[in-house]
Amino acid sequence: MILQLDSLCVRRLKSDLIICYKILNNLVDLDCSDFFVLANSNRTRGQSCKLFTQQCSLDVRKYCFANRVVEPWNHLPDHIVRASSVSLFRKLIDTVDLSGYCRY
Repeated sequence: MILQLDSLCVRRLKSDLIICYKILNNLVDLDCSDFFVLANSNRTRGQSCKLFTQQCSLDVRKYCFANRVVEPWNHLPDHIVRASSVSLFRKLIDTVDLSGYCRY
């Protein structure tokens, strides 16, 4: 890449993760329980704010925001998930390679 720009898929994923961060930290007027099921145990590996994938039988729900963001979110390091502000989260998310979550 000449300009070192992220692909469209990676940019979309970063935007999804930023929205997920805002929802989980009550920075937007949306109820977290409408989108995510949080792990209620402190025995999670990796980070302390794990999400669960909700079971669904329809493709519409299977590929919606709340399900497609769970796997990349759960693989983020704890220091990124626990960022103190949105601007810091944005900076830290740029240090992670998210291209493995994109289907080309």
